[in-house]
Amino acid sequence: FVRRCVRVALDHPASDRERSAQLLSALYPSILSSAGILRGLSSLVREVEDLRLDLPDAVTELAHFLARAAVDDLLSPRDLQDLVQDLKHAPPLAREVVETALVLLGPRHASERVLRHWGGSEAGTVAHCKAQVHTLLLEYNAGGDLSEARRCLHSLHVPHFHHELVKQALCLAVEDASAREHVLTLLKALTESMEISSSQMAKGFSRMKEAVADLSLDVPSAQENFAQIEVRAKSEQILCA
Repeated sequence: FVRRCVRVALDHPASDRERSAQLLSALYPSILSSAGILRGLSSLVREVEDLRLDLPDAVTELAHFLARAAVDDLLSPRDLQDLVQDLKHAPPLAREVVETALVLLGPRHASERVLRHWGGSEAGTVAHCKAQVHTLLLEYNAGGDLSEARRCLHSLHVPHFHHELVKQALCLAVEDASAREHVLTLLKALTESMEISSSQMAKGFSRMKEAVADLSLDVPSAQENFAQIEVRAKSEQILCA
C-alpha cells in the first residue's frame, strides 16, 4: 500500500503528495507499522534510476517522502541511517535519495521546511500540533491545572491526533520520574471522561513502545520505566489490558 500510495503521488501535483503524506500519518500505527512504511519507501528508493526516466525530480521527491516520514514520527532518523547501510550494494542514486533525506533533516527548523515543501500551512500540521501539545504538557506538569490542560486540548480540535498527547506525556513520564504521577493523573482523567478515546490512548502507547528503544540511548532506564508505566496504566484502566 505504501509503495503504491507514494508512487501514484509522484505522478501528481504537490498538493496530492502532501495529501499522501498526511494519509500515511493518519494510518500509522493502527494500520501501518514503521517496518511496513520503511519497506514500501525503500522499495521505491531501489527503483529510483527507473523512476527518474519519467520523473526527473524523483531523487528529491523520494528524499522528501523519507524526511517527511521522519518528521511525522513514522520513521526514526536511525531507520534512515540503517537504510543507507542496507543500500551499500545498491546503485549510487538509491543511496543519494536517503543521504539527501538525512541532509534535509539536519539543519535548524528543518521540520518546518520539510512540512511546507508541498505547500502545507503551519496551522493544523503535525509540527504545529506537536508544539502545542508540548507546551500544554510543560504547563500542566509545572502547575498541575487539569482544567487548563483540558481547555488547551479541546482548543486544538484534533481528536484524531490525541495519540500525540499520549505519546508525549508518556515520554515525559519515562524521562522524568517526578512527572509520572502528574502524567498518569492526566491520562486517567481524559480516559474516564472519554475526552481521549480508547483507540487514541492505545495508539499513543503503541507509538511510545516503538520509540522507547531510541529513547534508551539517552535514558538507559527507559524500557524499564515504560514497562512500569504500562502496568500502572492497565491496572488503573487507562489502557485496555
